[in-house]
Amino acid sequence: MKHQYFSILMLFFLGLSASAQNACFNYNKAYVQFLYSNYQEAVPLFTLAINEKPDLADAYANRGLSYHKLSKLDDAIKDYLKDNSLKKDRSSYNLACAYALQGKKEEAFRYLEEYQKSTYKQLKSVLETDTDLDNLRKDPRWNTFIAKDYFTPCDKAIIEANEKFTAKDYEGSIDACNKAIRADKTDKRAYTSKGYIFSILGKTDEAIAEYDKLLQIDPNDFEGYSGKANVYFQQRKYSEALPLYENATAKNSCYLPFYETGMCKYTSDKKDDGVSDMKKHCEIYPKDDMTIYTCGRFLYDLQKDDEALIYAEKAITLNQTTPEYYMLRAYVNQVKKNFNAAIADYSQAIMLGGNSKGEAYYKRGICRAEKYAVSKNATDKTSFCADMESADAQGIKEAAQYLRELCD
Repeated sequence: MKHQYFSILMLFFLGLSASAQNACFNYNKAYVQFLYSNYQEAVPLFTLAINEKPDLADAYANRGLSYHKLSKLDDAIKDYLKDNSLKKDRSSYNLACAYALQGKKEEAFRYLEEYQKSTYKQLKSVLETDTDLDNLRKDPRWNTFIAKDYFTPCDKAIIEANEKFTAKDYEGSIDACNKAIRADKTDKRAYTSKGYIFSILGKTDEAIAEYDKLLQIDPNDFEGYSGKANVYFQQRKYSEALPLYENATAKNSCYLPFYETGMCKYTSDKKDDGVSDMKKHCEIYPKDDMTIYTCGRFLYDLQKDDEALIYAEKAITLNQTTPEYYMLRAYVNQVKKNFNAAIADYSQAIMLGGNSKGEAYYKRGICRAEKYAVSKNATDKTSFCADMESADAQGIKEAAQYLRELCD
């Protein structure tokens, strides 16, 4: 099943009512559940978003797809029709697929034709392989339909650019984008594609220039601002990236990249705002263990240990193979004087290896020293010295002083 689906993964937080904000937040949570293939969980969240904002077209489109995946075709069709009433022809391909599965060929061919005549269009290779359309291929109308060419020269050049990009022929993709621009100088897709390709090639100036050309064509195109922001973000020029992200949001209130803005804010003097954005990202993406860990690390640095511990444990639950996650939980437990728990996590980090191994030996030794200060247990001191020897061998300079002063 190769359906068209629609993402914003971006939120309407500026200039909207509280109900609209909640609707878009729930929409994004639903969409991520859809991406996780949790269709049963996605449907009620899409429904909640629709109840809060009845004109949220993307919620109808993607709830329809969720129903489609659950084989509830009548419900899917209702949502596709509603999306089409808000975004003309956008769900026509999905309607054709649903009607084809129901054996309603007249409706299926009608919506396929409408879709291919629209600004959306579907690739011929998809039409020929989508199993939802199997019933139509036996119909004599199929050969006539599939033989039609619905694509403009600009469309064809964009398709070529995408194919070459997928094949990692980046120069060929850029040439195809230039071909698209020669065919239609006002089509924004080629400038966006070129900007992105130049950015992944590390050609910063060229990337910025393409996004500027995009903005010359349409000063209200948020992708011009977000594209430039991403270029600076990749270079860790966060102070330059943040106002561009904010400009993008001002142009399109559906756009707010929480991870990026969180990083930008945290590295400036807006640490609490940065953590707030990261938390929102984590709520939307509950399986993003790396960002969950990063949020926990920020909270730990801000001495918000109880919250940091929660995020560390969430990251470990999702991924038990990353030593840094255990290191974070150990840091917090060490601060909270839970030495046995901290020692266990440092031991796990050592077993997993990686760049933090030396620090894990050192920190575990410090925990054991603090235990020894209370217990006066010789085993704790012996273990402390053994850890410092291992840390010293791993290049931790601070360990050498402890070995000289406290260990034989």
